[in-house]
Formats: sequence, structure tokens, C-alpha cells
Amino acid sequence: MGFKNPITKRKVRRHLKLKWIKLQYKNIGVPENLKNKEKQQVIISTKNIDAKQLRYVIKPECIVDKDDKTLVHLEELDDFNAVIKATNAVTSYYFHMVSQPNHRSKSFWKDLTEHFGAYVDYSMLPYTSSDTANSHNIEEHQECVNNLLYALQPLSNSVNKFVNEYYEHYFMKLNKLNWGPFVPKPFGIFPIIAINFNIISNYHWDEKDEPNGLCFLVALGDFEGGELHFPQLQIVVKL
Repeated sequence: MGFKNPITKRKVRRHLKLKWIKLQYKNIGVPENLKNKEKQQVIISTKNIDAKQLRYVIKPECIVDKDDKTLVHLEELDDFNAVIKATNAVTSYYFHMVSQPNHRSKSFWKDLTEHFGAYVDYSMLPYTSSDTANSHNIEEHQECVNNLLYALQPLSNSVNKFVNEYYEHYFMKLNKLNWGPFVPKPFGIFPIIAINFNIISNYHWDEKDEPNGLCFLVALGDFEGGELHFPQLQIVVKL
């Protein structure tokens, strides 16, 4: 492998991980040389996109690539009450965090985002996110977290039902996935969810997402405007 002595487990693990990432990117047709600098150049170039070139997706529609793989799928969920319940819970949780500074997690302080569920990050072992386990204030704030996750269950069930209806094979594979007894699965096939509270996101890549996976976004709350841009596809989804 070209290692210099001493050879450590860390070096071998890092080498194998990078090899695996390159194989995954190769399989989905992403150039291996698309480094961070090049990604930044692509992001900067989006500022010069002519709005007239963009196609607005308003009604339910599924957009696929040349291999018939889903790129963007806009659809309405079948349980509107679940959306209302989730909206109320997230709103209540947000104002609670604003009024109780000692209950805020590092991620909430940093960028108004929290993650609930389980990760697989630098090791191959999954671990529960700190926001779920509430390591920053476990005695007082854990009940607030549990109430939020409970209120999100109907919405999670609705999204899972959508996946099962349109992507049955994908759903069946993920539904059988078992990460062990210490990893909760409160969101069905989804190991983790992210909640973004009152933020506007810039163009970006989610670096650690599974390349062949699907990401589902549900917009909650009362707002005006709101668009989800895919500049490389020249598509805008109206929220």
C-alpha cells in the first residue's frame, strides 16, 4: 500500500476508507478530482445563473436521470394532520430553546440545526447523536427532546409510507437494516433526521451522505416565498 513504518491501524483504516469513497463516487459518475476548491467554484458560478433558464416545479412531479434514477421527486404527503402536529412541536421546541440558553446544544448555538438519530461517521460503528441523547443537559432537557421526537412520529410514518409506495425495493432493504441494540430507530428507515430552525441555506454539498441514498425534505411552518434550488439541474422547487 506504500505505507512508511510504523504501520498503524489508523493509517490502514484511513487508506481503505478513502479507497471506498473513490469507488462509490466512481459508481455514481462523480469525477474523483472534484475537490473542495472546484466545488466552491461551482457554487460561486451559481450566482451568474440566469433566472430565465430555471424551470419551476410546482405540481407533483418525479424527475429522473438518463438511467431512470430519481433526482428530484416532489409530492404531497397523505397525512396533513401529521404535518400540523410536527409544525406545532418544532415551533414549541424552538421557542423553548430560545428562552432557555442552558438547554441549547452546540449545533443549535452554531447554526440553528439539530440532528436526532444515529450516525456512522469516522468509524464503522454507529452512535446516537448528542442531540438525541441530550449530553449537554441530560436531566432537564431530555423530556423536551422526547416530546419533540414523539410528536414527529406521525410525520415520519407518512414519509415512510411515501417511500414504500414509490420506492418499495429501497424501502424493504433499509427496513431490514439492523444497527444493533444500542441504536434507536424512531424514524423507520431513516437513521437520522436534521431540523433546521429558521435558516436560509446557501448552495452546498452534504459531504457525508450516502451517495446512492435519498434525502427527504419537508417544509414546516407559515412563511412567504421559499424555494429549493438545484442549480446543476436548473430546477427550482417551490415550497
